[in-house]
Amino acid sequence: MTASRKVVVLTLLACLALLLSSGCNKINELTKGIPGKVQGQLLDKNGAGRGYVSVVLKEVETGKEAYQQNAEDSGNFFFDQVEPAKYIIVTYLVGQTPVPNNCKEFVVTPGKTIMQNVILEDVAKKESSGTDY
Repeated sequence: MTASRKVVVLTLLACLALLLSSGCNKINELTKGIPGKVQGQLLDKNGAGRGYVSVVLKEVETGKEAYQQNAEDSGNFFFDQVEPAKYIIVTYLVGQTPVPNNCKEFVVTPGKTIMQNVILEDVAKKESSGTDY
């Protein structure tokens, strides 16, 4: 291959790479605003569903409690339209009494559903004692 052909091929490859990268950036911008979903179940240490507990999605970077709802009787919860970010699940009994759980940080990505089953500390003991851990 001659030197001039090499220059043409390299120029074409550079143009192609530039077009692909700008297209990927555009796709990233378009998907950035697409919300994700978080669903799961609150469980006690024996694996039974635990309802009547407030479930909060807390943004890790800001510390903001962004989304909140009460778990169903069976402990199931579902958050729709969650902005992509890194979260942790915080749980509370009625009256905003914190209940420790085993949830680790997780990332909500555009258009995806994140499954989070959360094991609660001994809620019955917490309810009867009324003391914090």
